[in-house]
Amino acid sequence: SSHPGDDEELTRRAEMNKIRSRHLVLAVNLYHLVCSETASWISQSLDDTGSVGLSRDDLLSYLNGDASNTEMFWYEQCDELLPLVASDTFGIFRAFSPLDLKDLLSKIGETAVAELMNG
Repeated sequence: SSHPGDDEELTRRAEMNKIRSRHLVLAVNLYHLVCSETASWISQSLDDTGSVGLSRDDLLSYLNGDASNTEMFWYEQCDELLPLVASDTFGIFRAFSPLDLKDLLSKIGETAVAELMNG
């Protein structure tokens, strides 16, 4: 004996879960994009330092040796994303459709190749 309000509540909860899942997938992908683009930008910027008469090491020392100023820091952020998504502790992977998961794995693979080429 279900009440009309029960069905509405179940529908509302299902819709909310779908919205949360979609936003979680978007947030993970956006975080990956920010990390990989930042790594790429820093790498390119450090490579361009020769045009102003500084070496990479000189420039990094001017930046106080802050690890977040290196491309490797940002590549590491990308590398740490996959274990986080795959973790049973957080269950983030449950928000991903098989296609979304395949897309994320592909992006992380591309970033790993870039890391090897720039590292």
